[in-house]
Amino acid sequence: MLCLSNSFGGLEMNTVRLAKWLNDLGYFSVVFIGGKGTPVMQFAQEVQLPVAFMKSYVRYADILGAYRLLKALRSTGAEALFTANNRNISLLSVLRWVWRYRKPIVYQQQMDLVIDKKDILHTFRFAAIDLWIAPLDSIRNDVLRHTRVNPNKIKVIPLGIEVEPLLASRQGAAQARARLGIKPQHPLLGIVGRIDRLKGQLVLLQAIKLLQSRSIFVETLITGEPTRNTRQEYLEELLTFVRDNNLQPFVHFCPFTSDVATVYSAIDVLVMASQRETYGMVTAEAMLFGLPVVGTRAGGTVELLDKYDGCLLFDPGNAEDLADKLQEMLANMDAFRAKTRHASTQVARYLSHVEECRAIKKAIDEIHFP
Repeated sequence: MLCLSNSFGGLEMNTVRLAKWLNDLGYFSVVFIGGKGTPVMQFAQEVQLPVAFMKSYVRYADILGAYRLLKALRSTGAEALFTANNRNISLLSVLRWVWRYRKPIVYQQQMDLVIDKKDILHTFRFAAIDLWIAPLDSIRNDVLRHTRVNPNKIKVIPLGIEVEPLLASRQGAAQARARLGIKPQHPLLGIVGRIDRLKGQLVLLQAIKLLQSRSIFVETLITGEPTRNTRQEYLEELLTFVRDNNLQPFVHFCPFTSDVATVYSAIDVLVMASQRETYGMVTAEAMLFGLPVVGTRAGGTVELLDKYDGCLLFDPGNAEDLADKLQEMLANMDAFRAKTRHASTQVARYLSHVEECRAIKKAIDEIHFP
């Protein structure tokens, strides 16, 4: 499993988790390949995955980097190569076409593909991929619309959730809130993800202020930290908005935590305010916990909420629309909770990490070379 990334976000964490699951379930003996000292490789080592290190590479036409990768693959005896990082595809195309690598190459798409990539160069690169995994039907349709990838190579396999460990960590709201050090006096909304303008935390704060003008009071838990190695102007903007609008009693900041079960146990409603999410793992996890969700009408969130009847959608960036949807939900909480109880059973059944791993194993086994 290859992840030559210096970042550490959802994609990198999902890739390490998948490697660990495939290993632990016995489907594959996984070796994780990445750059020395990178956060993703540190995480891979923390979860005790076998690792192999590779030097950094140039982004395009890296013949030497592809040869280094070939040597690493030979040294590990790899029978298949898997990546979820689209920036690795150029390297993999050199591996296939220059160094004649004759083992299955698998790409799990976790980023949107919303512009045409039907040119000769992208078609050449994508042709190196033997199995293209799309996590949702809508994402598969985008690939078919914007590329010349062979439709027979694309399989829809949703990203999985460790259902049983997550549910086993569920706790009462009072206990979870005590662990987080908060004592809300009003319904508690939650927004989970890195502190980033595209994640929409400011839109949620604006919506809370609008609700207050209607004499509707809620509180929110903002969980996450700014993206690593970036400046923190957006966080300062959030803090300034809170201060200038006297929202301090209603807004609680919590650093990034891997203990997401406590966060989901503490809140009453999840808000997915991102401009666009390719998949929306947080949405799926929240539905597993039976939480009503208000999400943006964009990206994978739409398909997840539609498929699992997981509540309400609003226009991205539209604080007034978000306030309207929150007001509707708060006025009908019992009905929405009943819906999400059904969604929870659906998520547990169809989005289990065991199902994801089983489907990936089957899809790789079915790859045939001419």
